[in-house]
Amino acid sequence: MCKTPTLTEIVQAIDKLGLTKRRKAPQGRKPVYSDSYIIALAVYQKLARFKYAQQMLEVLASLEQSSPSASTFSERKAELLSQIILAVKQLCVSQHSTRQHLDSKKLEIIDFARANRTKLAGSYGYDHIHKRSFYGFRLHARVDDEGNFCKLLFRPANEHDLSVAERLVKGLSYTILTGDKGYISKDFKAQLDKQATHLVTPRRSNQLPPPKAEQKLYKGHKIIETAFSSLDRLGFSDRPYRSNQGLVLHVYTTILAYQLRKLFFYLLYFRIGVRYINAFTDTADLGGKYPKMGTG
Repeated sequence: MCKTPTLTEIVQAIDKLGLTKRRKAPQGRKPVYSDSYIIALAVYQKLARFKYAQQMLEVLASLEQSSPSASTFSERKAELLSQIILAVKQLCVSQHSTRQHLDSKKLEIIDFARANRTKLAGSYGYDHIHKRSFYGFRLHARVDDEGNFCKLLFRPANEHDLSVAERLVKGLSYTILTGDKGYISKDFKAQLDKQATHLVTPRRSNQLPPPKAEQKLYKGHKIIETAFSSLDRLGFSDRPYRSNQGLVLHVYTTILAYQLRKLFFYLLYFRIGVRYINAFTDTADLGGKYPKMGTG
């Protein structure tokens, strides 16, 4: 299991994304804390599983770590919503794989009995797993075989998976794609065939069973379910928001935390592999044919 990255490592990772700088105010003093540092604090809150920002800031202060006040942090974080969304999209674009998976995850933003009194945006949808209605949104995603998000769409709960899937697979080609029964459609499959993409889905009870090769390919679909479970462990289904802006900020900050944790996980294993190779070249007589590798 990969340890939680430090705050400094998160800041460095966000700086390397090269996000466009926000337009500065015509007057006023320069902020004490950079945009990258505020975004890193928001990500660290999710990774360290602090329910409230105040708790995290108090812990950082006890460790003599420089941190803003709770009100300043909340205000700056809200201002950086567009930067957080841009970071999520940038990390999604960087992921490429010839085997990917489609699915959607519900986000119930309020209890169903109170839905008619809420001011939060959303719509009524149906949860086919628990056989009940809910009020909120759905996160539609396409992930690769390593669990990395390739494309994301946050849509109202009443939109069918197929109607959103057409946007998720736009530009996709030469890929094996798996989806659940919600993606069974002749028109959708024909569209993917034109894109040189093979759709693998389970069969309905009135259809012939799929070939063994497709059954084996569909076993990989659990990867996207694991990714959604990881989001829940980071607090995706929690409700720490009171406004629509807070809702969107919570969703994309959680996704960014998941993406950066995966990134640190791969970097950790890459460094372990490099050390192993270097140790091997030190002990083996290879005649200098294979030089030592660097971790960058």
